[in-house]
Amino acid sequence: EIMPSLVGSEMCIRDSNDYSAISSTGKTGIWSIYSLPVYNEVGEKIKYTVTELGFKQSDGTYKIPEYYFHDEPQTVELTENTTTSVSFKNSHKLGSLLILKSSSDKVVDGIYFEVKSLTDGFEYDEYVATNSKGMAQLENMEVCNADGEEILYEIRELGFKQADGTYKLPKRYVSKEPEQFSFNADNMKPGRKATYTYTLHNSLRLASLNVNCLLYTSPSPRD
Repeated sequence: EIMPSLVGSEMCIRDSNDYSAISSTGKTGIWSIYSLPVYNEVGEKIKYTVTELGFKQSDGTYKIPEYYFHDEPQTVELTENTTTSVSFKNSHKLGSLLILKSSSDKVVDGIYFEVKSLTDGFEYDEYVATNSKGMAQLENMEVCNADGEEILYEIRELGFKQADGTYKLPKRYVSKEPEQFSFNADNMKPGRKATYTYTLHNSLRLASLNVNCLLYTSPSPRD
């Protein structure tokens, strides 16, 4: 009994005696195979290797979507009159965003940021505010879209939230341009989220003032 977490994906089973079969797990996500031999001709247990292939493509190949981690092939031996289960777990590739905000006047609490997707066909638009330490975080962000392309995000500093629902950055700060980022899906590992750290410092708008002091000398009186 083979149970992948990707319902409907194709699985392949092979043994050391050139037996092989490919089948879809269907709507149940389970592929049950009956009457498999336990021993070979010389009385040795047969080793079966199960591989998750993914979804069948139009060109006849198979592919697991890029936004999933997938397990390596598993090799098992069967026990007579017993059902052996082989499970595959496909965890989602997710990322998180950490915002670290600082400013020249130490005001860092309650600054809002907008994070949105720039990738066509993938909608994402979230607002997040910094805490008293100037930190904010977004979790469980998608790394790839349905086509396996890395999603491009943009982060923009908005400022303080106003009574009318709009946002405003005080004029005393030098504003920053939006920044674009994505998560590196190829370097991600199961059980570890990719974190993108965005650091922003708001400097105060400053100017210089020159003061010229002139010494005025009164003319000497005439004799």
